[in-house]
Amino acid sequence: MPARIIFKAHYLSGKKAGHIENYIEYMGTRPGVEIFDDDGSPATEKQKQLIEQLLEDCGKDMTESFEYEDYLANPTKANASAAITACLDGLYGDTATKENYIDYIANRPRVEKLGKHGLFSQTDAPIDLEQTASQVAHQGNNVWTNIISLSRADAEKTGFDNAAAWRDLLRSKVETIARNYKIPLRDFVWYAAFHNEGHHPHVHFVFYSEGKDGFLTEKAIENIKSSLAHEIFRQDFSAIYEKQTQLRTNIKDESTQLMDQLARSIAAEGYEDKELLEQIVNLKARLDTLLGKKQYGYLPKDAKALVDDIADRIAGHENIAKLYGLWYEQKEEIMKIYKSALTERLPLSENREFTSVKNMIIREVDKLSLPEESLSYGIDLGYPVDTPSAWTDADISDNIPLFDDLSMDLDADFEKDLLALSNPDFSVVDMPTDSIPYPDDGEAPFSFPDDADAPLDFDTLLPDRPQITNGNPYIAWSADYKQARLYLFGNSDVERDFEKALQLFLREAQSGNALAMYDLGRMYADGLGMDTDAEQSAEWYGKAFRAFCALEPEGTKQTTYLQYRIGKMYDAGLGTQQNYAKAAQWYEKAVAADHKHAEYSLAGLYARGNGVEQNLVRAFDLYHRSADQGNPYACYELAKMLREGVGTNSDPKAAEQYFQLAFQGFSKLEADAPDDKLEYRLGQMLHTGTGTEQDDAAAEALFEKSASAGNVYAQYALAMLWLHDDTKDASKAVELLEKASEGDNAMAQYALGKLYLAGEVIDKDVIKAEKWLLQSAEHDNAYAQYRLGKLYLDGADPISTDVDKALTWLQKSAEQNNPFAQYILGKLYLDSDVVAKDVIKAEKLLLQSAKQGNASAQYRLGKLYLDGMDPIQKNVDESLAWLQKAADQDNPFAQYTLGKLYLDGDEVKPDLLKAEELLQASAEQDNPYAAYRYGCLMRDVYEAEEALQWIQKAAESEHPGALYTLCQQNMRDDFAAAVKHLHRLEQLDRSENSFIAYYLGKLYLMDENKCKNVLLGITYLSESADMGNDMALYALGKLYLSGKEIPKNIPLSVSYFERAANLKNSFAVYQLGQLYLSGIGVPKDVQKGLAYLQSSARKENESALYALGKLYLAGEDVPRDVDKAINYLQRAADKKNSFAHYQLGKLYLNGELVPKDIAKVISHLEEAANLENETAMYTLGVLYLNGDETLPKDINAAVFYLEKAAEKGNGFAQYQLGKLYFIGDDVQQDVARGLAYLEQAVSGGNDTAMLFLGRAYLSGNNVPKNIQKGLELLRASAACGNTYAAQTIDSFYAGAAHAAVAILYKLSMLLRGNTAAMTAKAPVMPAVDHKEWISILRKKAEQGIRYD
Repeated sequence: MPARIIFKAHYLSGKKAGHIENYIEYMGTRPGVEIFDDDGSPATEKQKQLIEQLLEDCGKDMTESFEYEDYLANPTKANASAAITACLDGLYGDTATKENYIDYIANRPRVEKLGKHGLFSQTDAPIDLEQTASQVAHQGNNVWTNIISLSRADAEKTGFDNAAAWRDLLRSKVETIARNYKIPLRDFVWYAAFHNEGHHPHVHFVFYSEGKDGFLTEKAIENIKSSLAHEIFRQDFSAIYEKQTQLRTNIKDESTQLMDQLARSIAAEGYEDKELLEQIVNLKARLDTLLGKKQYGYLPKDAKALVDDIADRIAGHENIAKLYGLWYEQKEEIMKIYKSALTERLPLSENREFTSVKNMIIREVDKLSLPEESLSYGIDLGYPVDTPSAWTDADISDNIPLFDDLSMDLDADFEKDLLALSNPDFSVVDMPTDSIPYPDDGEAPFSFPDDADAPLDFDTLLPDRPQITNGNPYIAWSADYKQARLYLFGNSDVERDFEKALQLFLREAQSGNALAMYDLGRMYADGLGMDTDAEQSAEWYGKAFRAFCALEPEGTKQTTYLQYRIGKMYDAGLGTQQNYAKAAQWYEKAVAADHKHAEYSLAGLYARGNGVEQNLVRAFDLYHRSADQGNPYACYELAKMLREGVGTNSDPKAAEQYFQLAFQGFSKLEADAPDDKLEYRLGQMLHTGTGTEQDDAAAEALFEKSASAGNVYAQYALAMLWLHDDTKDASKAVELLEKASEGDNAMAQYALGKLYLAGEVIDKDVIKAEKWLLQSAEHDNAYAQYRLGKLYLDGADPISTDVDKALTWLQKSAEQNNPFAQYILGKLYLDSDVVAKDVIKAEKLLLQSAKQGNASAQYRLGKLYLDGMDPIQKNVDESLAWLQKAADQDNPFAQYTLGKLYLDGDEVKPDLLKAEELLQASAEQDNPYAAYRYGCLMRDVYEAEEALQWIQKAAESEHPGALYTLCQQNMRDDFAAAVKHLHRLEQLDRSENSFIAYYLGKLYLMDENKCKNVLLGITYLSESADMGNDMALYALGKLYLSGKEIPKNIPLSVSYFERAANLKNSFAVYQLGQLYLSGIGVPKDVQKGLAYLQSSARKENESALYALGKLYLAGEDVPRDVDKAINYLQRAADKKNSFAHYQLGKLYLNGELVPKDIAKVISHLEEAANLENETAMYTLGVLYLNGDETLPKDINAAVFYLEKAAEKGNGFAQYQLGKLYFIGDDVQQDVARGLAYLEQAVSGGNDTAMLFLGRAYLSGNNVPKNIQKGLELLRASAACGNTYAAQTIDSFYAGAAHAAVAILYKLSMLLRGNTAAMTAKAPVMPAVDHKEWISILRKKAEQGIRYD
């Protein structure tokens, strides 16, 4: 038999009366003192008959037991006895008194005693059995009598075959059981006893509530069974979960392999499933449009649908389907332990436990390269790009390295060290935008330098020795020049030797070689083998420039190359004044001859708009032409444009191919002719994993090699690499940054400035920070400009705030498209005191930043469009779009704002699941506002255990709403804790947060508050109201309307409601609607009242929805409209309005305005009852009590719901229960209990109970005859308007009148001496005036004269 736990939930009430005596008799006479030895003898006929009867009367209580299953498998006498005993254990709980039941479970045969008896509870304190039994019997609430059973084998295997184990388990699970029975833990009182039955040991678990009574649902039973089972079968569960985990891993691995095979087949054009291909291509296209996390939980709905479709197709694969089936078998093994029935298997796409598979699909598709032929299926993959043919060694073997232009790679990761403001606004209604920190610019990305060096292009076939020059300049790849280059860069055979390189370059330069002149300029500039010497550098660069210019007009075959070199020197400002326009002119000359390096350099000018009008399409074309000639530098830039969709359509596949070609080309160049800039470039690609596998160790080696050659970019890169590696010496990294900064590297200067400002790696020095940031900013470094602007904006001792300087530098950075500078400027123009407000300018800047993916700007832009700010109009659709983009990037403020919108249904259709997901994501990022709202959601909707943890987390951040909630919760149970929270709330700064005063006002007006102070409460509410808090205005309106704490003042109440309504408070709008409809305190105005209610209903105010439903149903002040009524009532019911559920149930029950529908009746009434609606409880009780052709009679359900209603003081329910027990129809007669219920109903003014009880006392039916008491009850009932009571009184006095005539006749005969008259019948009397006699008898009765 598989492991299983059985949980029977009983409750002290009678079973069918006709068979109870038989059961009790059996229990008293059965041979149950000792266990039968199972000798295999068959069950007796009497046992079989009793089992059949138990099956009919007890249903699940009989069938859902291990003992009955044993009996079915082997119907022996012993198994039959065990099955009957197990069922009767539960039945005894239904038929016994509370007092007897406690004694029964404590002392019955085979109970394991822990002292004098077997009873145990929450503590080890001795239990007085007699006192406990009496306490349970007289406490007044229902007593739940549950039985928890295991098979003998399972009990012994798990160690739960003894009382101590069960005691410890139940003590640990009390909170779970109480919560599922809806009983507060403080009110939960329990006792238990372990019965070590031979077949199946079990524990009797008895409890009741000292306060609000409990209620049980099927889901709650499942929750309890699950919790117990996970503890009892811990090892079984662990083994099954391990198997599930392995199977889940296997499914993921199998799915990954399948995706890999699919990718290969697509790449080889061998795919056959066109529909699956289309799904993959569509998903790929959708993923390419998304920012932020590309994980299933963060995808929009349409993208999730695509992933789901692919997941289900994968799940249909034979191996995966088999594994998934095995996984579900393991899951069902667990479910069988505690579930009565297995749930339907979910497809893999809907199974949350396989989200990892869906995330794998997303990853694989995202990196998938698709062939252009896929377009034949109508799928647009973007701009078709010709893939360059493979290069041969000859294409690149003679290329001398080029050095790229300075460019910022905005795809690099930025650090996000957000700076929180010191005085956040703790508004529960809306999180203040001022608490949004400024984002840092982050660590600026690696970038390729433009050092103006150019390749000695052997496509131009430069001579390897000079011609006869007669002292004139020339260019040649001479032996000495080659050797000098070898000493400059080194290789595997030759170490670098700057001194020898310098000597050889000098010899070559003095002979007129312009190439050597250029290299000398570079050596002096970078300080290679010497101190940097700008003057010498400029002199040699100038000589090289003049030489190139002198040689160019010769019209030789080197002319194109020289045109390119002259353009490069104009471009970099080396040897001449920098002039981009002239650079472009020289490049154009070389491009006309298809010079690939000139094409590459000219493309850079067009890309940046330097010296020419920016033209990204022209730049793309030039890079493409150069790349197709085998230029790896052009391949790299072309790949970036393809990746980002700049100047062309995005094509990630082609981009990756060009990145790989670039890496291969750079590697070949570096191997053939080592160069520090190539080493730097290759290191950067290895570091970022661009065009190759990511490898920081290889990158570091290349950076070190390049840095040792004086490459300032490599020095910067190596320093940053070391600073992010805890195993490296940070001081050496700082030395490298200082060296690169002295070499005028703007990025190193920026990084050094940041380090001095932070004061973590090196001592903080704001002056030095300013110095290096300023130098970097003056080199047009947008990051340094931003950081410098922030420094001047915020100030940092000893540098004072300087708004003008701040704005200057921030503007310069923003103009270079720095998204962080754009964002902070946008914020300043929107809501700061330091600059004049300019909403249009703010919107423009925020939009520029947001379009670059800045999540903070996206959030702020979303808020701007959500709220509107003159002259910007409110635009909810735009707002939601930007907020979603920010939320997709894990922006906690956007997640909170969206979550709140979806939770409250403001501006969007309510979506509880979205709200939950967004609020949780934000709360997990330590957003106290989200933590509070998420905690409340978990508490109010899911009743989850973790709700309090989230609210406490918010309170730790001084969230006023959380403090208020905790204070409110602790008022009754832990007043000291409540006072602590109250004091924390009072200490908060109320000057800018109206909700703090509002909460304080509410707390001081609470009845549970031992420090209740009405005056102080109203003072706080007034303070909050004066600050424009709509909830405080509404609360004051309610106070003056009710007149409970202060004198009633309806005009003042209306005034407060109107002020709150102007602030869109839906509760105040609802109250105004009711006032105008009723004409209370204001002139009755149906149209105005209706308008107010409809306005409130549009905000989904459940009270307004319910009121409108009732209004249209009644058809009094407005024409009856049943469809509208149902719509409004259903909307209110959806918001858990119990009155709406009740009205709907009543509507479908009557069947007058809509067809009768008993299923809807029960559904709505049960929902209302679960929401503590006593009228619904009573109605359900009566329906189950009476039964009809549409609803079978169910006395247990009837008693359950009637008792629930009676406990809430419902007089009709008390009357019905009293009548049931008093007469004994359908339940075991219990006159005392019935009398108690009837007297409760009478005390509550129920005239029907008065009538029933009055008649009983008149007749002496089940109570001692008491005419006076009976007449008193009847008179009270008649005074309530009960005509039956008045008729009963009349009938009684009419009978009394006849009796009086007969007595007088007999007396007159005796007085005449006729003794026979005593036995004679009275003669037929003439007509008697009964009314006259009744009047006489009433008067006599009022005088105290009785005619008993």
